[in-house]
Amino acid sequence: MSRTYDDISRAAIDLDVRPMKRSNFVMMTLRLFINRWRDELCDYYGEDFGDEDSLICDSEYGDTIFYVIVDNDHGVDPVPDDVKKKIKKAGKWRRNKLKHKWSYKNPLNRIHGFLVMTEVTNKSHPERTYAIDAVCSTFYTRAKGIGSDLIDFAKMFSREMNASDIILEVANEYSGMAIESESEEESEEEESEEETWDEMEFEEEENTWYPDEGVMDVLSEEFWKKCMRLDQRKNPVFNLDQEYLYDLLNQYFNHDGYDETWEGTEKQVIKDKENPGEDEYGGYWYKEGKKSQSRLMKFYEMHGFKEDPEIHTNWCCFSNVPYPTMKFSFKQLPQGQTQEMRDNAPYGARDWGGKEWKLGSFVLYKSEIPEGCEKHPWNHREEDIINKGLKEGEDYEVWKENRISKFCIGL
Repeated sequence: MSRTYDDISRAAIDLDVRPMKRSNFVMMTLRLFINRWRDELCDYYGEDFGDEDSLICDSEYGDTIFYVIVDNDHGVDPVPDDVKKKIKKAGKWRRNKLKHKWSYKNPLNRIHGFLVMTEVTNKSHPERTYAIDAVCSTFYTRAKGIGSDLIDFAKMFSREMNASDIILEVANEYSGMAIESESEEESEEEESEEETWDEMEFEEEENTWYPDEGVMDVLSEEFWKKCMRLDQRKNPVFNLDQEYLYDLLNQYFNHDGYDETWEGTEKQVIKDKENPGEDEYGGYWYKEGKKSQSRLMKFYEMHGFKEDPEIHTNWCCFSNVPYPTMKFSFKQLPQGQTQEMRDNAPYGARDWGGKEWKLGSFVLYKSEIPEGCEKHPWNHREEDIINKGLKEGEDYEVWKENRISKFCIGL
Protein backbone atom coordinates (compact mmCIF):
# COMPACT_ATOMS: atom_id res chain seq x y z
CA MET A 1 0.00 0.00 0.00
CA SER A 2 1.55 3.30 -1.07
CA ARG A 3 2.26 6.25 1.19
CA THR A 4 -0.20 8.28 -0.90
CA TYR A 5 -2.97 5.80 -0.12
CA ASP A 6 -2.25 5.89 3.62
CA ASP A 7 -1.96 9.65 3.89
CA ILE A 8 -4.90 10.58 1.70
CA SER A 9 -7.11 7.99 3.42
CA ARG A 10 -6.33 9.57 6.77
CA ALA A 11 -6.86 13.11 5.46
CA ALA A 12 -10.13 12.24 3.70
CA ILE A 13 -11.53 10.57 6.82
CA ASP A 14 -10.56 13.57 8.95
CA LEU A 15 -11.94 16.17 6.54
CA ASP A 16 -15.01 14.60 4.91
CA VAL A 17 -18.24 16.49 5.68
CA ARG A 18 -16.24 19.38 7.10
CA PRO A 19 -18.42 22.50 7.70
CA MET A 20 -16.96 25.69 6.27
CA LYS A 21 -17.13 28.97 8.19
CA ARG A 22 -18.12 31.45 5.44
CA SER A 23 -20.82 29.64 3.49
CA ASN A 24 -21.94 27.22 6.22
CA PHE A 25 -21.89 24.47 3.56
CA VAL A 26 -19.86 21.28 3.95
CA MET A 27 -16.88 19.89 2.05
CA MET A 28 -16.91 16.26 0.96
CA THR A 29 -15.35 14.06 -1.69
CA LEU A 30 -17.28 13.74 -4.92
CA ARG A 31 -17.80 10.01 -4.32
CA LEU A 32 -19.29 10.71 -0.92
CA PHE A 33 -21.67 13.24 -2.48
CA ILE A 34 -22.78 10.70 -5.10
CA ASN A 35 -23.29 8.11 -2.39
CA ARG A 36 -25.36 10.60 -0.37
CA TRP A 37 -27.62 11.64 -3.27
CA ARG A 38 -27.44 8.62 -5.58
CA ASP A 39 -31.21 7.95 -5.69
CA GLU A 40 -32.00 11.54 -6.65
CA LEU A 41 -29.19 11.54 -9.24
CA CYS A 42 -30.44 8.30 -10.81
CA ASP A 43 -34.02 9.61 -10.98
CA TYR A 44 -33.11 13.01 -12.38
CA TYR A 45 -30.54 12.02 -15.00
CA GLY A 46 -31.62 8.46 -15.77
CA GLU A 47 -28.03 7.27 -15.45
CA ASP A 48 -26.36 4.67 -13.24
CA PHE A 49 -25.08 6.46 -10.14
CA GLY A 50 -24.97 3.23 -8.15
CA ASP A 51 -27.39 1.54 -5.77
CA GLU A 52 -27.59 0.38 -2.18
CA ASP A 53 -25.39 -2.63 -2.95
CA SER A 54 -22.65 -0.54 -4.57
CA LEU A 55 -19.50 0.60 -2.83
CA ILE A 56 -19.55 4.26 -3.92
CA CYS A 57 -17.62 6.08 -1.19
CA ASP A 58 -13.87 6.44 -1.64
CA SER A 59 -12.24 3.10 -0.92
CA GLU A 60 -8.85 3.88 -2.47
CA TYR A 61 -7.08 7.03 -3.57
CA GLY A 62 -4.66 8.09 -6.24
CA ASP A 63 -2.73 11.29 -6.55
CA THR A 64 -5.81 13.33 -7.60
CA ILE A 65 -8.58 14.21 -5.14
CA PHE A 66 -11.93 15.81 -6.08
CA TYR A 67 -13.79 17.74 -3.37
CA VAL A 68 -17.14 19.54 -3.61
CA ILE A 69 -18.74 22.14 -1.34
CA VAL A 70 -22.33 21.12 -0.75
CA ASP A 71 -25.59 22.35 0.71
CA ASN A 72 -26.24 19.05 2.45
CA ASP A 73 -29.52 20.15 4.01
CA HIS A 74 -32.98 18.92 3.00
CA GLY A 75 -34.38 22.41 3.63
CA VAL A 76 -36.02 24.95 1.36
CA ASP A 77 -34.94 25.05 -2.27
CA PRO A 78 -32.99 28.34 -2.40
CA VAL A 79 -33.98 29.63 -5.84
CA PRO A 80 -33.43 33.44 -5.74
CA ASP A 81 -36.54 35.61 -5.92
CA ASP A 82 -35.54 37.23 -9.21
CA VAL A 83 -35.07 33.79 -10.77
CA LYS A 84 -38.46 32.67 -9.43
CA LYS A 85 -40.04 35.63 -11.22
CA LYS A 86 -38.35 34.64 -14.46
CA ILE A 87 -39.59 31.06 -14.03
CA LYS A 88 -43.18 32.23 -13.57
CA LYS A 89 -43.07 34.39 -16.71
CA ALA A 90 -41.19 31.90 -18.89
CA GLY A 91 -42.54 29.32 -21.30
CA LYS A 92 -42.17 25.61 -20.58
CA TRP A 93 -38.78 25.16 -22.27
CA ARG A 94 -37.26 28.25 -20.63
CA ARG A 95 -38.86 27.38 -17.28
CA ASN A 96 -37.36 23.88 -17.26
CA LYS A 97 -33.97 25.27 -18.27
CA LEU A 98 -33.94 27.77 -15.37
CA LYS A 99 -34.99 25.08 -12.90
CA HIS A 100 -32.21 22.82 -14.19
CA LYS A 101 -29.65 25.55 -13.51
CA TRP A 102 -30.92 26.74 -10.10
CA SER A 103 -33.29 24.30 -8.42
CA TYR A 104 -32.29 21.48 -6.10
CA LYS A 105 -34.55 19.22 -8.15
CA ASN A 106 -31.30 18.86 -10.04
CA PRO A 107 -29.21 17.26 -7.26
CA LEU A 108 -25.93 18.53 -8.72
CA ASN A 109 -27.08 22.10 -7.96
CA ARG A 110 -26.42 21.29 -4.32
CA ILE A 111 -22.75 21.53 -5.31
CA HIS A 112 -21.90 25.23 -5.04
CA GLY A 113 -18.24 24.82 -5.92
CA PHE A 114 -15.50 22.25 -6.39
CA LEU A 115 -11.79 21.80 -5.77
CA VAL A 116 -9.46 19.39 -7.58
CA MET A 117 -5.92 18.87 -6.24
CA THR A 118 -3.09 16.63 -7.41
CA GLU A 119 0.14 15.71 -5.70
CA VAL A 120 2.94 16.84 -8.02
CA THR A 121 5.94 15.83 -5.93
CA ASN A 122 8.63 14.70 -8.36
CA LYS A 123 12.31 13.80 -8.60
CA SER A 124 13.32 17.37 -9.48
CA HIS A 125 11.24 18.79 -6.61
CA PRO A 126 11.07 16.08 -3.89
CA GLU A 127 9.31 18.15 -1.21
CA ARG A 128 5.66 17.14 -0.99
CA THR A 129 3.68 19.59 -3.09
CA TYR A 130 0.02 19.81 -4.08
CA ALA A 131 -1.24 21.62 -7.17
CA ILE A 132 -4.71 23.12 -7.43
CA ASP A 133 -5.90 21.80 -10.81
CA ALA A 134 -9.31 23.43 -10.62
CA VAL A 135 -11.12 25.62 -8.11
CA CYS A 136 -14.50 27.04 -9.01
CA SER A 137 -17.62 28.45 -7.40
CA THR A 138 -20.75 27.92 -9.46
CA PHE A 139 -22.22 30.85 -11.36
CA TYR A 140 -25.68 29.67 -10.28
CA THR A 141 -25.58 30.57 -6.60
CA ARG A 142 -26.08 33.64 -4.46
CA ALA A 143 -24.15 32.15 -1.54
CA LYS A 144 -21.14 34.20 -0.44
CA GLY A 145 -17.63 33.10 0.45
CA ILE A 146 -17.53 29.93 -1.66
CA GLY A 147 -14.19 30.70 -3.30
CA SER A 148 -12.53 31.62 -0.01
CA ASP A 149 -13.91 28.46 1.64
CA LEU A 150 -12.43 26.37 -1.17
CA ILE A 151 -9.00 27.97 -0.78
CA ASP A 152 -9.18 27.54 3.00
CA PHE A 153 -9.96 23.88 2.49
CA ALA A 154 -7.10 23.47 0.02
CA LYS A 155 -4.77 24.71 2.78
CA MET A 156 -6.49 22.47 5.33
CA PHE A 157 -6.11 19.37 3.15
CA SER A 158 -2.50 20.15 2.19
CA ARG A 159 -1.61 20.72 5.83
CA GLU A 160 -3.11 17.33 6.71
CA MET A 161 -0.91 15.85 3.99
CA ASN A 162 2.19 17.56 5.46
CA ALA A 163 2.79 19.38 2.17
CA SER A 164 5.45 22.08 1.99
CA ASP A 165 3.67 24.11 -0.70
CA ILE A 166 0.44 24.53 -2.65
CA ILE A 167 0.98 25.68 -6.21
CA LEU A 168 -1.27 26.62 -9.11
CA GLU A 169 -1.31 27.94 -12.64
CA VAL A 170 -3.55 30.90 -13.45
CA ALA A 171 -5.37 29.60 -16.51
CA ASN A 172 -6.28 32.04 -19.26
CA GLU A 173 -6.98 32.14 -22.99
CA TYR A 174 -3.77 33.92 -24.01
CA SER A 175 -0.73 32.21 -22.48
CA GLY A 176 -0.88 29.17 -24.76
CA MET A 177 -1.28 31.13 -28.00
CA ALA A 178 2.34 30.80 -29.11
CA ILE A 179 2.83 27.14 -28.10
CA GLU A 180 2.87 24.89 -31.14
CA SER A 181 0.31 22.10 -31.04
CA GLU A 182 1.24 18.46 -31.50
CA SER A 183 1.46 17.15 -35.05
CA GLU A 184 -1.53 15.26 -36.44
CA GLU A 185 0.57 12.09 -36.63
CA GLU A 186 1.46 12.25 -32.91
CA SER A 187 -2.15 12.95 -31.97
CA GLU A 188 -3.42 10.04 -34.06
CA GLU A 189 -0.77 7.74 -32.59
CA GLU A 190 -1.69 8.69 -29.02
CA GLU A 191 -5.38 8.31 -29.77
CA SER A 192 -4.85 4.83 -31.16
CA GLU A 193 -3.04 3.77 -27.99
CA GLU A 194 -5.65 5.11 -25.58
CA GLU A 195 -8.04 2.70 -23.96
CA THR A 196 -11.73 3.37 -24.26
CA TRP A 197 -13.78 3.72 -21.12
CA ASP A 198 -15.49 0.40 -21.72
CA GLU A 199 -12.14 -1.41 -22.14
CA MET A 200 -10.72 -0.35 -18.79
CA GLU A 201 -10.31 -3.07 -16.22
CA PHE A 202 -10.42 -2.47 -12.51
CA GLU A 203 -8.84 -4.58 -9.82
CA GLU A 204 -11.24 -3.41 -7.11
CA GLU A 205 -13.98 -5.40 -5.46
CA GLU A 206 -16.73 -6.43 -7.84
CA ASN A 207 -19.32 -4.24 -6.13
CA THR A 208 -17.24 -1.03 -6.31
CA TRP A 209 -19.10 1.54 -8.39
CA TYR A 210 -17.36 3.32 -11.25
CA PRO A 211 -19.06 5.88 -13.50
CA ASP A 212 -19.87 4.69 -17.01
CA GLU A 213 -19.54 6.92 -20.05
CA GLY A 214 -23.02 8.39 -19.57
CA VAL A 215 -22.28 9.46 -16.00
CA MET A 216 -18.89 10.86 -17.01
CA ASP A 217 -20.55 12.96 -19.71
CA VAL A 218 -23.12 14.27 -17.21
CA LEU A 219 -20.53 15.15 -14.57
CA SER A 220 -18.03 16.77 -16.93
CA GLU A 221 -20.75 18.88 -18.58
CA GLU A 222 -22.35 19.99 -15.31
CA PHE A 223 -19.04 20.89 -13.65
CA TRP A 224 -17.99 22.72 -16.81
CA LYS A 225 -21.21 24.78 -16.75
CA LYS A 226 -20.52 25.74 -13.13
CA CYS A 227 -17.34 27.47 -14.39
CA MET A 228 -19.29 29.79 -16.69
CA ARG A 229 -18.94 33.54 -16.23
CA LEU A 230 -20.27 36.50 -18.20
CA ASP A 231 -17.90 38.95 -19.86
CA GLN A 232 -18.48 42.70 -20.15
CA ARG A 233 -20.86 42.10 -23.04
CA LYS A 234 -22.82 39.49 -21.06
CA ASN A 235 -21.47 36.68 -23.24
CA PRO A 236 -20.65 33.38 -21.51
CA VAL A 237 -16.95 32.53 -21.14
CA PHE A 238 -15.25 29.45 -19.66
CA ASN A 239 -11.75 29.37 -18.16
CA LEU A 240 -11.71 25.56 -18.19
CA ASP A 241 -12.48 23.17 -21.04
CA GLN A 242 -15.00 20.39 -20.59
CA GLU A 243 -12.40 17.92 -21.86
CA TYR A 244 -9.97 19.09 -19.17
CA LEU A 245 -12.59 18.46 -16.47
CA TYR A 246 -13.38 15.07 -18.00
CA ASP A 247 -9.70 14.14 -17.66
CA LEU A 248 -9.61 15.30 -14.01
CA LEU A 249 -12.70 13.23 -13.23
CA ASN A 250 -11.09 10.26 -14.95
CA GLN A 251 -7.92 10.67 -12.88
CA TYR A 252 -10.01 10.80 -9.71
CA PHE A 253 -12.28 7.84 -10.41
CA ASN A 254 -9.85 5.66 -12.37
CA HIS A 255 -6.57 5.98 -10.53
CA ASP A 256 -3.61 3.64 -10.42
CA GLY A 257 -2.17 5.04 -7.22
CA TYR A 258 1.61 5.14 -7.29
CA ASP A 259 4.49 3.85 -5.25
CA GLU A 260 7.31 5.56 -7.11
CA THR A 261 8.07 9.26 -7.21
CA TRP A 262 6.82 10.94 -10.37
CA GLU A 263 9.50 11.78 -12.94
CA GLY A 264 7.97 15.22 -13.47
CA THR A 265 7.88 17.35 -16.59
CA GLU A 266 10.82 18.98 -18.34
CA LYS A 267 12.52 22.08 -16.99
CA GLN A 268 11.66 25.20 -18.97
CA VAL A 269 14.75 27.19 -19.94
CA ILE A 270 14.35 30.92 -20.54
CA LYS A 271 17.20 31.82 -22.87
CA ASP A 272 17.25 35.54 -22.02
CA LYS A 273 15.50 36.42 -18.76
CA GLU A 274 15.85 40.13 -19.51
CA ASN A 275 14.10 39.71 -22.85
CA PRO A 276 12.11 36.43 -22.83
CA GLY A 277 10.60 35.10 -26.04
CA GLU A 278 6.90 35.61 -26.71
CA ASP A 279 6.18 31.95 -25.88
CA GLU A 280 8.28 31.98 -22.68
CA TYR A 281 7.49 32.91 -19.10
CA GLY A 282 7.60 36.71 -18.91
CA GLY A 283 7.05 37.08 -22.64
CA TYR A 284 4.25 38.69 -24.60
CA TRP A 285 1.63 35.95 -24.27
CA TYR A 286 2.41 35.46 -20.58
CA LYS A 287 1.84 39.20 -20.00
CA GLU A 288 -1.42 39.17 -21.93
CA GLY A 289 -2.66 36.21 -19.89
CA LYS A 290 -1.58 37.76 -16.59
CA LYS A 291 -3.30 41.03 -17.46
CA SER A 292 -6.54 39.21 -18.29
CA GLN A 293 -6.57 37.49 -14.88
CA SER A 294 -5.36 40.33 -12.66
CA ARG A 295 -8.48 40.19 -10.45
CA LEU A 296 -8.12 36.44 -9.95
CA MET A 297 -4.44 36.80 -9.06
CA LYS A 298 -5.33 39.46 -6.50
CA PHE A 299 -7.83 37.02 -5.00
CA TYR A 300 -5.08 34.41 -4.62
CA GLU A 301 -2.71 37.03 -3.21
CA MET A 302 -5.33 37.93 -0.62
CA HIS A 303 -5.13 34.29 0.52
CA GLY A 304 -1.34 34.30 0.82
CA PHE A 305 -0.29 33.07 -2.63
CA LYS A 306 2.66 34.72 -4.34
CA GLU A 307 3.78 34.52 -7.94
CA ASP A 308 6.95 32.47 -8.40
CA PRO A 309 8.44 31.90 -11.89
CA GLU A 310 10.68 29.14 -10.48
CA ILE A 311 7.64 26.87 -10.34
CA HIS A 312 7.26 27.09 -14.11
CA THR A 313 10.95 26.82 -14.93
CA ASN A 314 12.45 24.46 -12.33
CA TRP A 315 9.81 22.61 -10.31
CA CYS A 316 8.88 20.28 -13.20
CA CYS A 317 5.20 20.24 -12.23
CA PHE A 318 3.48 21.86 -15.21
CA SER A 319 3.63 22.00 -18.99
CA ASN A 320 5.53 24.49 -21.17
CA VAL A 321 2.50 26.82 -21.45
CA PRO A 322 3.62 30.04 -19.68
CA TYR A 323 0.65 30.47 -17.36
CA PRO A 324 1.48 32.64 -14.33
CA THR A 325 2.46 30.29 -11.49
CA MET A 326 1.79 30.99 -7.81
CA LYS A 327 2.49 29.25 -4.51
CA PHE A 328 1.43 29.20 -0.90
CA SER A 329 4.16 27.91 1.41
CA PHE A 330 3.82 26.18 4.77
CA LYS A 331 6.87 27.28 6.71
CA GLN A 332 7.99 26.75 10.26
CA LEU A 333 6.20 29.35 12.34
CA PRO A 334 8.22 31.47 14.77
CA GLN A 335 7.40 32.08 18.44
CA GLY A 336 5.51 28.81 18.85
CA GLN A 337 2.63 29.92 16.65
CA THR A 338 0.38 27.54 14.76
CA GLN A 339 -1.18 27.99 11.33
CA GLU A 340 -4.58 28.15 13.03
CA MET A 341 -3.34 31.10 15.10
CA ARG A 342 -2.26 32.82 11.92
CA ASP A 343 -5.46 32.14 9.99
CA ASN A 344 -7.75 32.92 12.93
CA ALA A 345 -5.88 35.26 15.24
CA PRO A 346 -7.07 34.79 18.85
CA TYR A 347 -8.58 37.63 20.85
CA GLY A 348 -5.84 39.95 22.00
CA ALA A 349 -3.51 39.26 19.09
CA ARG A 350 -2.19 42.02 16.88
CA ASP A 351 -1.40 41.86 13.20
CA TRP A 352 2.18 42.69 12.28
CA GLY A 353 3.09 43.87 8.81
CA GLY A 354 4.40 46.56 6.52
CA LYS A 355 2.94 48.13 3.40
CA GLU A 356 2.81 44.84 1.53
CA TRP A 357 1.59 42.77 4.44
CA LYS A 358 -1.05 40.15 3.57
CA LEU A 359 -3.70 38.67 5.85
CA GLY A 360 -2.18 35.90 7.96
CA SER A 361 1.44 36.93 7.32
CA PHE A 362 2.32 37.30 10.99
CA VAL A 363 0.68 37.53 14.41
CA LEU A 364 2.01 38.93 17.67
CA TYR A 365 0.33 39.00 21.06
CA LYS A 366 0.00 42.43 22.65
CA SER A 367 2.39 41.40 25.40
CA GLU A 368 5.07 40.68 22.80
CA ILE A 369 4.93 44.15 21.22
CA PRO A 370 7.65 46.45 22.62
CA GLU A 371 6.44 49.49 24.54
CA GLY A 372 5.72 52.38 22.22
CA CYS A 373 4.94 50.16 19.23
CA GLU A 374 1.31 49.36 20.02
CA LYS A 375 -0.12 51.70 17.39
CA HIS A 376 2.39 50.69 14.72
CA PRO A 377 3.32 47.05 15.43
CA TRP A 378 5.43 46.76 12.26
CA ASN A 379 7.77 49.51 13.53
CA HIS A 380 10.34 47.60 15.57
CA ARG A 381 13.85 48.32 16.77
CA GLU A 382 16.48 46.01 15.34
CA GLU A 383 17.40 44.63 18.76
CA ASP A 384 13.75 43.73 19.42
CA ILE A 385 13.72 41.60 16.30
CA ILE A 386 17.09 39.98 16.97
CA ASN A 387 16.18 39.21 20.57
CA LYS A 388 13.14 37.27 19.38
CA GLY A 389 15.40 35.01 17.33
CA LEU A 390 13.94 36.10 13.99
CA LYS A 391 16.20 35.79 10.97
CA GLU A 392 16.28 38.31 8.15
CA GLY A 393 15.30 36.69 4.86
CA GLU A 394 13.54 33.83 6.66
CA ASP A 395 11.14 35.39 9.16
CA TYR A 396 11.07 38.98 7.94
CA GLU A 397 12.15 41.33 5.19
CA VAL A 398 13.49 44.84 5.66
CA TRP A 399 11.59 47.58 3.86
CA LYS A 400 13.20 50.69 5.34
CA GLU A 401 15.97 51.38 7.81
CA ASN A 402 16.91 54.31 10.01
CA ARG A 403 18.77 54.71 13.28
CA ILE A 404 15.75 53.73 15.36
CA SER A 405 13.56 51.37 13.39
CA LYS A 406 13.37 48.56 10.89
CA PHE A 407 10.19 48.11 8.91
CA CYS A 408 9.53 44.47 8.21
CA ILE A 409 6.93 41.82 7.39
CA GLY A 410 6.71 38.12 8.04
CA LEU A 411 7.48 35.97 4.98
